[in-house]
Amino acid sequence: MNYNVVKIEFEKAPFAKYKCVLNVPYSDEYSETLDSMSVVIKHIDSKLDINPFDVVYIYRGVVKGGTILNPTYTDIKWKEMLVDSVSMLRKRYGNNTYYEYTLKLMSETKWLEKIQLPNRSFTHALGGKLRDAYETIKDLMTYVPKVIRDNEETPLITISEDVKRRFSNLSMKDMSLNKPTLRQALTAVISQFGCFPVGNNK
Repeated sequence: MNYNVVKIEFEKAPFAKYKCVLNVPYSDEYSETLDSMSVVIKHIDSKLDINPFDVVYIYRGVVKGGTILNPTYTDIKWKEMLVDSVSMLRKRYGNNTYYEYTLKLMSETKWLEKIQLPNRSFTHALGGKLRDAYETIKDLMTYVPKVIRDNEETPLITISEDVKRRFSNLSMKDMSLNKPTLRQALTAVISQFGCFPVGNNK
């Protein structure tokens, strides 16, 4: 079995899986929170609707039965990722046209590095209360772009209830950030309490 061959499915077009090839070595960092990969979908006879931030599912085949010489496989979901970028190549063979797509994929945590923030300062008035860590996290999450899912506009990433419980009513130190990414800003807040930001699949 060729472990570089996987299948991909798009959240907005379920039930259609496309065979693809890993274009570059899969990068797995920090317990899978900063994963990235590139895949190529070849020989498609119609255009695909693929956009940055689309959610995709990556499947790998595992042996289900059969014999050593003729095994049978079943698809098992391996990764859930986001489209970072997409390029399309059009090819003609006689009267037929085919399309080839190269997708760069990233994890949700890796995606946090793509969001650039302006200079931000989080301070409290002299003699006043320190800023609440959870309220600051909510402030930072307003920079998350929104996408259309089920005909509704929704943030691509939201704050979990675990985050609310962990950081509510915790006073944070004052800080100033020079054009941080969203990941850097979130890290600056929650690292004060021994934590780091991680994006979990739905």
